[in-house]
Amino acid sequence: MEGVIWGYVLIGPGRPARATQLKVMGYAGADISSIGTVWEDELPARATRPQSQLTERNILLSTVRPGDQVHFADLLCLGVSPQDVDWFLDQLKRMGATAIIHTGIREIDPYGDRTEVLEDFEKARRAMHVRRSRAKKRDGG
Repeated sequence: MEGVIWGYVLIGPGRPARATQLKVMGYAGADISSIGTVWEDELPARATRPQSQLTERNILLSTVRPGDQVHFADLLCLGVSPQDVDWFLDQLKRMGATAIIHTGIREIDPYGDRTEVLEDFEKARRAMHVRRSRAKKRDGG
């Protein structure tokens, strides 16, 4: 039996627009209809407990089976911190699922090393914070 193609959309500052993320999920072969295979969370103003605050992600984790693929439009759509992303990728690994990140086209199978992805996530997160800080200064904030 072939695995299911899932998509995960994380909406929030520094992440691609929802429409862009959904377009990527459609290209990847996920069902983007209202009862499809794409799960979607919006970051709360202060995501201090992402493992409980990102409820759709938890439902996705309870649904994923061995051989499935979970697609992400961007590294920053994996979570909110390196620790959070490590936890999420570990959960997918335990389920036997493969994570596919479309920026840089990365595939992390259940046996793959996620060290480089975690390092790149942290670089992308730092760059996002620098951009946001500069924009606030430029806008007088």
